Amino acid sequence: MAEYNELLVQKFEAVFQTIGNQDVNTSFDTIQREFPDPEEEKAFGDWVYAGLDARLAEQDGPGITAEEFVKQVDSANFLDGNIITQLIPAIQKNIRPCIPIGFDGDTIYRLDPEVFGLWAQPRDDDPEPDDPFLGINSTVQPREPARPANRRQANLSEMSACSAESDDANVPGFVFSQLGELQYATRRDHQQGWPDDDDDKANKELHWMPSGFNLVARLSSSARTDGIFAIYNMFPRDDFDWKRHQITHPFWGIPPTTPIDGDEQFSCAKLGQHLSEFGKGHRVVWMDRIEHPVELVRVTRSGDGRVLRATVDEKFLWSGRREGSGSSTETGSEY
Repeated sequence: MAEYNELLVQKFEAVFQTIGNQDVNTSFDTIQREFPDPEEEKAFGDWVYAGLDARLAEQDGPGITAEEFVKQVDSANFLDGNIITQLIPAIQKNIRPCIPIGFDGDTIYRLDPEVFGLWAQPRDDDPEPDDPFLGINSTVQPREPARPANRRQANLSEMSACSAESDDANVPGFVFSQLGELQYATRRDHQQGWPDDDDDKANKELHWMPSGFNLVARLSSSARTDGIFAIYNMFPRDDFDWKRHQITHPFWGIPPTTPIDGDEQFSCAKLGQHLSEFGKGHRVVWMDRIEHPVELVRVTRSGDGRVLRATVDEKFLWSGRREGSGSSTETGSEY
């Protein structure tokens, strides 16, 4: 943070307090009047933004660090209510820890923690609430987005309708805990990987954007992390009305690094096994991709306490019970 003399800081603080009670137009006029010198006006703007994180952090109180978040995700039993009650408030603060995920060329990725980013597929008679735990049915293909046609498979159900009852292990898909939004930035100097921590110029030039994907932790039968996956958010919140709107355009699921004439497009992919595997030196690879839209559903508790998908693909549920087999291989997906 730049050094300012005491009198200038006092002026900055007085103006900042004044515009805090004004509308946008009035505050703009106040700034123009108080700082007729463009250099001084710029210095005021720099001072405001430099101190914003500190003021928000002071307002929020202590939060969770990036290291603590990673440790919790990798080791926690997600059925432990204490873990969830600690984790959710900690990452709903104004200042949240951003976790470096890795890079792909001059594009770098980070995780912005958020446990309510994804939404279960809405049903007409049952509005879906926000939930940190959801399930994915990888052999169910919702009607929307209908385009592009080459990303849709024939003979897949459009909605799951069968209750998993006490067992959903034979049905492709899994239960997961939401981790947050996968964001990206492209380096202006086009250097590979993350800039060094002491490279102030390169770090200041980073402009973070949503990738469209959210990261989730697949849960094992014991409710522990068993894979980190990226799922495309088909129901993002609108920046203006904060309502969720379904994606219907054909440009979903395209990674930021895909060339204009590229053919990469998928709704779900595996990135790794545990969150601690990632970092600034990690090269991001999208593995085990599902190229058609997938269904997200709510979860329910079984009689023995396990978390199951509320509904699953009926065709696979009953075929699995008849044959007594494990996961179906019909889709060519391991999940």
